[in-house]
Amino acid sequence: MTGSFCRSVRPMVVQKFYCMNLLLRLKLVGTLFLCCLHPCFSQQSSIVVWSTQVERISPHEGRLIITAQMLPEWHLYSQHLKEGGPQPTRFEFAENSSYQLSRFDEKGKPHTYHDDVFEMDITWYSERVSFIANFKLTEPVSVLKGTIEYMTCNNDTCVPEKKELVIPIDLTKPTR
Repeated sequence: MTGSFCRSVRPMVVQKFYCMNLLLRLKLVGTLFLCCLHPCFSQQSSIVVWSTQVERISPHEGRLIITAQMLPEWHLYSQHLKEGGPQPTRFEFAENSSYQLSRFDEKGKPHTYHDDVFEMDITWYSERVSFIANFKLTEPVSVLKGTIEYMTCNNDTCVPEKKELVIPIDLTKPTR
């Protein structure tokens, strides 16, 4: 009697164990999938998409345009903020005797408000902003290398970031 009981119970135990194991695996895969989709767990760099463009002014002069496209509800701070406030957008290009780069101008729709916490006026951009600088080559250069340090915020959180830039330069062809 004991042998037949064991034979009839064992398949139920194995089947139950297999079903529990399958459910656990499905829960684990589902949890990992949701974590990858949730903004808190995904890469924050997708908040801003950066693009670059070089316009030819002459065979030795050009205009560098760096554009930030932000997700809805997010904003990017201006370069022109006083010390003691939020992190401004900063561009840094390596010192190089092969080119001269002017300061960057901002082109976009600025939002300026007085912040009581920082006790200063703060300017930021939502949706899209372009940073434009002219440059002059003193020697042939194939790329400009630099970094952007910036902070994006929404109503709940702020994310400081840094992006490396490698911008191809070709002033041999006129810009269309």
